This record gives sequence, C-alpha cells and structure tokens, in this order.
Amino acid sequence: MKIDKDEFNHQKIELHKLASLGELAVSLAHEISSPLTFISGNVYFLKKLLKKDKFDSDLFHKYTDNIEQTVQRISKITKGLLAFSRSEDGDEFKTESIQSILEMSLVFCSEKLKNQNICLTHNLAENDLKIECQSTQISQIFLNLLNNAHDAIKKLEEKWIRIEIVDLDQFVEIKVTDSGKGISADIQNKIMQPFFTSKKMGEGTGLGLSVSTRIIQNHSGKLFLNSEALNTQFVIQLPKQQIQKN
Repeated sequence: MKIDKDEFNHQKIELHKLASLGELAVSLAHEISSPLTFISGNVYFLKKLLKKDKFDSDLFHKYTDNIEQTVQRISKITKGLLAFSRSEDGDEFKTESIQSILEMSLVFCSEKLKNQNICLTHNLAENDLKIECQSTQISQIFLNLLNNAHDAIKKLEEKWIRIEIVDLDQFVEIKVTDSGKGISADIQNKIMQPFFTSKKMGEGTGLGLSVSTRIIQNHSGKLFLNSEALNTQFVIQLPKQQIQKN
C-alpha cells in the first residue's frame, strides 16, 4: 500500500500535536492553578472589605482589577489551547506580529520556566516584526524550542533563555539561545531526524524538531542548529512575505 507523502507529513504533525497536548495538560495545571489561587485570595479580601464599617473604594477597585486581569490571563490560555489543538488545515497564512505569536506560546510554559528559575529575555519590543505565516504552527515551533531548552538546562546552575529577532530585509531571523553549552557533535546530524530523541524514555516523541523543520520548509524558510555559537542556539529564518506557489 502506497502512502502519500503529504498525508504522512500531515499525520506526523498531528501525532506530534497530540503528544504535545498531553504534555500541555500538565503545564496547564500549573499555568491555571496559580492565577486561580490569586483570584481566590482577592475574593477573600473583598469579602473582608465588605464587612468593614467604612467602605474603601480604592481598595475595592484594586481587588476587582486584579481579578479582571487574572481572568483575562486564563482566557488567553484557553484561547491558545483551542488554537493550538485545531487541525493545520484551519490555519491560514496571515500577516502576524512575531511578538503575538511568541505570547501565544508563552501562555503554555511561562509558569514552568518561572518555577525552574529560568530567566527568559527577548528583544521583541525593540524589533517587533511581522511575517506572513500560519501563526499556530509557528507558535508550535516556539513552544517546542522553549520546552527543549527548559528540559536541557533545568538542572544547570546557570539557567537562561534568550530570543533575538533580526531584521534581514526580506527575511526575519529568530535565534533561540539557552545557557547550555551546545549539542554534542555525534548527534548534531541526528536531532532533526524523525523519532530521534536524546531524552529519557517517555519524555519526548522525537518528532519536535523534525515536525518543526517540515513546518518551516512549508513556509519557505530554514531551521538549523548554529554549531558555532558559544551556547546552544537554534536559528529560524522566515520570509516576511510568502511567495505565491503555482
């Protein structure tokens, strides 16, 4: 039985997304439990405030503003999950801000990075560029690279991740660097291969980088490991505008 290559690639992406959603379920427990606890605390103080003889309007608005902002954060998490879980067929090419795409990814892992005392920095505010892309799929790549970096450095003494955006005229270059000291030469040529993983059994599918490479290629771009960097660095190059394909 002959298997269509495009169908195989499609199924590979969906398989990786299903595995990723399983991992996200654990992350979401942390991402949502913290703001829910914050909301609960503010409701408690509101009840105490209402029992006082003299009503403090400023304090009341402070607590309600805190609740409103936290609800908006939870809303972003659930909207991101719905977007992430939809089929790639529903993800259209649109011009999107790289910052907004990154924020979609961070709602799933910011609490996890914080809990491991991993410092995340970026220069998006200085250089917030826009690209024509399938935003959910690019967000999936960011999330995969951030999760890989987290797993690689979480036990190190020095723990940081840096995202750099470089304007290359018609292209945008995105560098994701972590405090690790690189990937050993004997597996550098294998890490992009399907089902290859250096993680322990049950900790990864080995599909993340191969699926990410396929997505980037579908965007007429490149994804590669910069073996010359002092630390572990993956580089994404994407055109700002997609070339019309016949």
